[in-house]
Amino acid sequence: MPLIRKVFDAWKLYRFGLFRITLNKLFPDILAVQTFILFRYDLKKGNIPIRQTNESFIIKKIHSPHEKLFKQFHKKFPAKEFVNRIRQPKETAYLAIKKGEIVAYAWVTEKELFINEINHTYALNKDEIFLHSCFVCKENRGKGVHLALLYERLRDYREKDLFRRAYVGVLSFNRGSIKGVKKAGFKEMKKIRYLKWLNKEKWWGDDIIIKNTKSGRFKTIN
Repeated sequence: MPLIRKVFDAWKLYRFGLFRITLNKLFPDILAVQTFILFRYDLKKGNIPIRQTNESFIIKKIHSPHEKLFKQFHKKFPAKEFVNRIRQPKETAYLAIKKGEIVAYAWVTEKELFINEINHTYALNKDEIFLHSCFVCKENRGKGVHLALLYERLRDYREKDLFRRAYVGVLSFNRGSIKGVKKAGFKEMKKIRYLKWLNKEKWWGDDIIIKNTKSGRFKTIN
């Protein structure tokens, strides 16, 4: 009985992602286990809801590191990758601002996106976008800010009438985000499973061919 209980507890930890999170944090250079879920949204169909939040705030977008608002953003979130990202011609940052303070951010790319968690670059067609890297400050979570940023980005790119599909990706253990993107109307497209052990890597999924274990690349069946 004790052995069965231990096995059951281990399975629960694995199912809820705690086991994988612990492994990835303890051994980041030699071991990584992830499941990345890709969702899609058809920009040509359906209605995008008006944002609904518990508190009032405004959403602004920035395209250049020279904008005053970006300097304010980078001062609060001083990540070097944000400077490199905003310099790219097809990257846009969306900021949620409450009483003059930035409380959340989210990004959109119209080109390929490197997904660090699975060491893979996801390519996009000219009429596709990828919504990524959303973060909400702790004191403003649970107030609809994340969903509002999601709707705002979808609405913006639908109005441009140049794009037909939007993607968003979530790690499998992030159940809150999965629930949020499904609520926003995204449909699950596929799962990409990733395993890193020492200097070898593997990817597998419904439409993935394992390519090689050193370059960090694989082929996707179209």
